[in-house]
Amino acid sequence: MKNIASIFIFLLIGQFIQSQTPTFTLANPQLNGTNFQFDVQMHMSSAGSYHIRGQVYLNYNTAAFGENIATNALVEKLALLNEQFSGADKYNIINVVNNSSSILAITWEGNFMGFNPSPLFHTEVPVSAMNLMRITLPILDDTELAGISLNPSLMNNQQFKIVAANNNQPYDTPNNYNNNGIPSQPLPLELLVFDVKPFEKNILAHWESQNEISFSGYELQRSTNGKDFSKIAWIGGKGGGIYTYLDEEILPNTFYYYRLRMLDLNGTEQFSPIRSAKIESVSLANLKISPNPAKGYFKAEFETSRPGHCTLEIIGPLGQIVLRQPFQLNTGSNALMVNTGQFPAGSYLVQITTVDGSLTEQIMVQGK
Repeated sequence: MKNIASIFIFLLIGQFIQSQTPTFTLANPQLNGTNFQFDVQMHMSSAGSYHIRGQVYLNYNTAAFGENIATNALVEKLALLNEQFSGADKYNIINVVNNSSSILAITWEGNFMGFNPSPLFHTEVPVSAMNLMRITLPILDDTELAGISLNPSLMNNQQFKIVAANNNQPYDTPNNYNNNGIPSQPLPLELLVFDVKPFEKNILAHWESQNEISFSGYELQRSTNGKDFSKIAWIGGKGGGIYTYLDEEILPNTFYYYRLRMLDLNGTEQFSPIRSAKIESVSLANLKISPNPAKGYFKAEFETSRPGHCTLEIIGPLGQIVLRQPFQLNTGSNALMVNTGQFPAGSYLVQITTVDGSLTEQIMVQGK
């Protein structure tokens, strides 16, 4: 009975292995300057499998990109190839070659091939499409269609090693292929202006567009290194016009990089050029009050490193604010005149405050 049970369990495992089917899709086509970019995605028919090695074959239109494009193709690892274990990459792109003048072959492989399937050393393939790699091809003739498609006859039943937990076996079931024939036309949207600039202690993003046809909206993305971007806002499309967004979650003296991800209703996307801006701290120095004691008025003189806004406050002997007045700062020397005729005689504090700090001095006010 024990042997029969073991055989039954083995058969169940074998049935699970053969029932798993990897599916590859092409997604996110976009024009990026003089290049055409798109993503290769992968998912499994059910959960519990890890990928170790694989290869994709891509047909392309030689009239659009030329022949034998492997030396000019840029392949970037995305989510399913980007995980690490203990600081080491789990996967590498090991080969980008031409199978023929119009077919590009790309191979990836795990750096922990000899280990049993494990989330520590391998990456589980989800049941919904997730990005595997991004491919960038320089455009030879932008009047041609890209003609990008996966090649099932070359990809089926070879070069794949996708394993289920505790079973180190390749899957030989046929693979599925979707989204063949990505066209190279851009979105109808025209981005006329996109810029970012300092606005007080914030950064203001501004853009203008037209021809928002079948358009969903804008994902505003931000980065601190110009490479790794994350979403900070979603702004729905309104058919075209002027858009603004005030980014308030920033630090002074830090460069921030921004771009727009522009998304069509059918999922097509493209990206804007990258723009950058930095907010510099306002440094205050050398607050001088004269005359002191004051009778009728006093002058507050100080220096600042750049233009901006400040607030002058007069604080009374009991800690109460007896005067609050905003001022516009100039770069360099600043002088503010204050009437003290309405204040009772006594000791007061004069405080100059900006978004980056404050200066304080004591003053004696004489009676009228």
